[in-house]
Amino acid sequence: MKRTLLLAALFLLLGGGAWYALNKKSQTSSRNSWDMNFAVPDTDEIYKIFLADRKQRTALLERKDGYWLYNGKTRARPDAVENLLTTIAKVNVWYVPSKASEKNIVRSLASEGIKVEIYNKAGKLLKNY
Repeated sequence: MKRTLLLAALFLLLGGGAWYALNKKSQTSSRNSWDMNFAVPDTDEIYKIFLADRKQRTALLERKDGYWLYNGKTRARPDAVENLLTTIAKVNVWYVPSKASEKNIVRSLASEGIKVEIYNKAGKLLKNY
């Protein structure tokens, strides 16, 4: 009985220590730094989204009186806009790439990347990536 109690206490102590160490490390990490913050959690403040690829193709979505306008001409599909807004609200960086892979990542972004600009109602740029 005494041995079981000692083992249980040791297990709890080690488990608590491991939890503390892991939790402390994630709080001091640069994971939440300004250069890794891509999300706009409050999508109600988004009024304009501009997208452009490397082939000069662009798309402009603007919020007007309860609907979204695509390229200033047609109404955008509500489900497509909702999908985009959900993605903007939840986008995050899963891990920091290694230094060795940076060159390939930059090359890929230069040739295949999509520019995203997100504006509020006043036209102020909220995010740009």
